[in-house]
Amino acid sequence: MNTGQKTIEKLTADLQASQREIEIEKALERVRTRALAMQESGEIMGVATAMRNAFEDLGYPMYRVRIVFYDIPAGTLTSWVAQPPTPREQDFLRVSPRKLDRRLKTYKNWQKSEPSWFEVTDKAAHSRLLRKLSAQDGWSAARLRKQIAAAPDPLFDMYIRIDGGYVCFGSAMAFTEADVDVASRFVNVFEIAFRRFEELQLKEAQNRALQVEGALERVRSRSLAMVGTNELPRSEERRGGKECRSRWSP
Repeated sequence: MNTGQKTIEKLTADLQASQREIEIEKALERVRTRALAMQESGEIMGVATAMRNAFEDLGYPMYRVRIVFYDIPAGTLTSWVAQPPTPREQDFLRVSPRKLDRRLKTYKNWQKSEPSWFEVTDKAAHSRLLRKLSAQDGWSAARLRKQIAAAPDPLFDMYIRIDGGYVCFGSAMAFTEADVDVASRFVNVFEIAFRRFEELQLKEAQNRALQVEGALERVRSRSLAMVGTNELPRSEERRGGKECRSRWSP
């Protein structure tokens, strides 16, 4: 291969890399815009969905995305899940906290504090896990069948560590280190949204407390007004006798 041909190939590769980077940045900007526009804590699920969709739009054949938070003192974990039955326009499903099984491989990998890791699960093992989840969460038989049918064999999971948990991207396609870099950039944007989520949750809790206090104050004020009104006839009765008594009697 002559020098000219090598130069053309290098320029072509550089151009393709630049185009890919532009696609990634556009996808990240869509998620970032959604994150920064959050006005209520519940909008975090929409940000998670936007991240899943944007990652998919970059050509990754996604089977599922899971966001897991560990509560170590309580011994529980909470999952936000988008699995095969979840349409692109539908937000993540929030799963109620369940008992943390510290024997699981994923938890042990998370404890190692690595920024990312991979796991591969064959369909038989993944189907057993789905049946266990179905029994715990009360899935319908149709939903369980759909989940098992959609599961790839094997399932390739890429985990990106976050504070207190991880984000998992599951696919029929094996991930590369380059894919880890792309996924990590999306997760960094999600973490911005999650910090905003925590701020909004705190603000909403404070607002609820103020509303409760305001309602209690209104009740107290009405009660005091009623007490004052009831006391007035008695004082008038003591001073004015029957005339005042008849005036305040029903």
